[in-house]
Amino acid sequence: MKRIGERTFPIIQEYVDEIVTVEEEEIATAVLRLLEREKTVVEGAGAVPLAALMTGRIPVEADEAVVGILCGGNIDVNMISRIIERGLVGDGRMAHLIVKVRDRPGSLARLTELVAQRGANVLDIHHRRGFADISVGDVEIVLHLETRGEDHVAEIIQALEERGLRVEVDI
Repeated sequence: MKRIGERTFPIIQEYVDEIVTVEEEEIATAVLRLLEREKTVVEGAGAVPLAALMTGRIPVEADEAVVGILCGGNIDVNMISRIIERGLVGDGRMAHLIVKVRDRPGSLARLTELVAQRGANVLDIHHRRGFADISVGDVEIVLHLETRGEDHVAEIIQALEERGLRVEVDI
């Protein structure tokens, strides 16, 4: 009976110069970049070469030609969905903000108007009264926003805080 690696280990010893590792989050980022920029679907293992290049674990000169083998499309659509959402949050293109406002008619309308004026798209809104750590006369509004990036999120937060609203970023 053969042991694992009996045939492949000698080949690795002869032809492989270096082995580098990447983190799971870096692989997810590589999968997202391939989806976005190349319209290519690969599984996590198939995106490892790009993750290693993107993180600088494989040093490359500006004029150097590099080939990374991207392979395997065996990735679950639910996993792709999670990777996309986490990537958008990481890039600041999707944000969850918790805003505390007075629980009065028109408060939600004023809040969404401020967000709209800043050019963000509201994907979801949730009111929290009983389960939030707030005073009885307040409501906590959780906004799930589509934005242009981290600077845009900061601009939205600043605009809300300038209006006297208390804002937290929900990660």
